[in-house]
Amino acid sequence: MKKITKIAIINILFLIVLFFIFDITLFVKDVNKNCRFYVYETPLTFIKAYLRVYKRIFYTKTNYDIIFLKDKGYLTYLRQPLNTESTKPPILLMGCSFAYGSFLTPEESFMGKLAKLTGRPIYNRAIQGRGADEMLYQLRSDEFYKKVPKPEWLIYIFIPDHVRRTQIPCCVDDLGVYYNNRIKIIPNFNIPILYTMRNQIDYYAIDKCILHFNQIMTNIKLQAEKHWGNDVKYAFLFYDNDYIVNPKIKESIINNGFIFLTLNDLTPVNLMTEEYKTDDNIHPSEKAWDLLTPLIIEKLGL
Repeated sequence: MKKITKIAIINILFLIVLFFIFDITLFVKDVNKNCRFYVYETPLTFIKAYLRVYKRIFYTKTNYDIIFLKDKGYLTYLRQPLNTESTKPPILLMGCSFAYGSFLTPEESFMGKLAKLTGRPIYNRAIQGRGADEMLYQLRSDEFYKKVPKPEWLIYIFIPDHVRRTQIPCCVDDLGVYYNNRIKIIPNFNIPILYTMRNQIDYYAIDKCILHFNQIMTNIKLQAEKHWGNDVKYAFLFYDNDYIVNPKIKESIINNGFIFLTLNDLTPVNLMTEEYKTDDNIHPSEKAWDLLTPLIIEKLGL
């Protein structure tokens, strides 16, 4: 009996080891795909990032990490504001690398074009490789409001991948983390194995994921109103010609009081071509923002 028990324990331990080997392998695949290079800065950073997957599963109802990244080399995720000396009403940008301006200088990006053409203070709290939940986490923190004054406009730039990113584990790092035990978010059960088994396109179309994203956008509006009142204006730029996600989020976004814009609303030019992208053939180039920014300014009356 003792021999059978010993064999059973050994087999169970072996299966657990195999699980974590496979799970960590898929975690690395996800990190690489989403360009979160900070994970590899030190072995400890990698371990903490992986363990956060499980923290997010088991502890999200009581606490979560709030991003306030410090300026440390490659990890300078947050753009410095522009035109802060201006007395005009500010504009706040939120979103991912499209709003941040990856592969562009601040002056070449959307924020730079807005600053130049409007003369307004521009605060850019977009974070590369992240999505709506990181924007919500910021808005739920008192620290955020010490850094960002009340804007006249909050402009959220969206790409369809944000629907997936609201469910991605391991999406907060350890540098400059701000802890807030009052945070309440929807638990995330996507451990790397389960997450990787999903088909990306199908994942976009899963109604519960769309619902989760819509809830986050609703809460973004509610959190902003809680601190800034009801006179802030909201715009949502759908930076894609996607026909899967668009119909599933448009009504909810509009009902939340956002002005909903798509590339097709703004210009007949196909901005998905190489001509309007940076060298990675993904992000908007300066030429794209040169075309779009005056149109957005006109459309919103900035």
